[in-house]
Amino acid sequence: MLKGKTRVLIFCLLALLLVALPPLAAACGDDDEDKTPGEEEKWITIGGTFHLTGPPSANTGPAFRDFQDTIRYINEVEGGIDGIKIKLVWANDNYDPATAKIAYQRMRDRQHPILWVPMGADYMMTPVMDMFERDKTPVLMSAAHTQELVTPPSVFFTFRNAEANKFTGLIRWILQDWEASGGTGRPKLAFLRWDLPYGLATKEGRGYEWAEEHGVDIIDRTYMPGALDLRPQLLDLKGKGASYVYLSGMLPDVTLLIRDARATGLWDDMKFIIDDATSPYIFLLPVVGEDAEGLYQLRMQEPWSAGPEVAEAHRKAAKIREWAGNSPTRVDGAHSIAVMQILTALIRQAVADVGYENLNGEALYNAFLKLEHVDTQGGYHNVGWGPDKRVGQSGIKIIQYRKMAPGSEVPPDEIMMETVDVSGWMETTNILEGEW
Repeated sequence: MLKGKTRVLIFCLLALLLVALPPLAAACGDDDEDKTPGEEEKWITIGGTFHLTGPPSANTGPAFRDFQDTIRYINEVEGGIDGIKIKLVWANDNYDPATAKIAYQRMRDRQHPILWVPMGADYMMTPVMDMFERDKTPVLMSAAHTQELVTPPSVFFTFRNAEANKFTGLIRWILQDWEASGGTGRPKLAFLRWDLPYGLATKEGRGYEWAEEHGVDIIDRTYMPGALDLRPQLLDLKGKGASYVYLSGMLPDVTLLIRDARATGLWDDMKFIIDDATSPYIFLLPVVGEDAEGLYQLRMQEPWSAGPEVAEAHRKAAKIREWAGNSPTRVDGAHSIAVMQILTALIRQAVADVGYENLNGEALYNAFLKLEHVDTQGGYHNVGWGPDKRVGQSGIKIIQYRKMAPGSEVPPDEIMMETVDVSGWMETTNILEGEW
């Protein structure tokens, strides 16, 4: 585990990275501002805001760069989607809905995006949700936290599972694991979370209520983003009889959890599970290395260890990262590849419906309603929508961090750790859209 000085250095480096990011609270841009599309080329404009500063930025900043690189790859290497290239306009929303509102209004008036693809919290769109609906501009969200955006069905679509829905899959796994481990009575799950919309989404989406009804007791605990000590919370949870601890947070929070769970001697007494926000190979393992051994994580994607035939999206993501000049590594978070596959299916459907010359937000909205299944090649599980369905993904997996077997081939990142599927796909209940 990283010691004090090393850990401080890591946080300083992260802070420097964030300072180096452009101050885009009010500015918009795209990934190729100096180039004007030729008259003979076909282009569409998509837009989005991203959390490049604020509590989630340690994760979303690098993920945004991967997304930019993927759009560049589509345009420069693949020649677009069936010849249609994509212009991405974007702004930093600073994890603030008011800033996101200003950014959308400005880009709507100046660049006229026909699809909004934000990366991060869906509640950034709530101040302008009526405007999206009036414009018939569909929004492809990465995840659903806010029920009012998806029920009743509107122009907001998400390809990842909702926070509350994911929780139902986690509860099913805990019940199975509890029984297999010889547990008696009702297992107790401690939920460590931010007291912010991101951390509140599961509770407000009735996830706690669903868990209690299905046989798992919930202990709710909060911590501040950027906390420096979780030992008081962990010791209290041990005293309350928690057998499982689920942390919802970003990379700094996860490193703190591992440090303090080990420091208090609780690492082997409870099963520690993190949410899917932190990518294993790109974010976590380079920081904590073998100290992650034994940690569990909720994922909505196939692990790299599943192999190229199953997790093809991860190989594509790694290929694009190398093409963009990043060090070769394994990838367990193929968010951008999933968007790439969805954009391909969406544009093809809309062009088939109305032709390239008539592409607009309404055409893409109508195309969404026909995409009952999109193959994201292991990037996400069972993605699709319909007239009455806006949460596009169902099912979660639980993976575990383990040391690689002696004699294993050294991976390109030279970290002899891997994530292994320990659950298979677990069914989730779409409680955000009314299932129970």
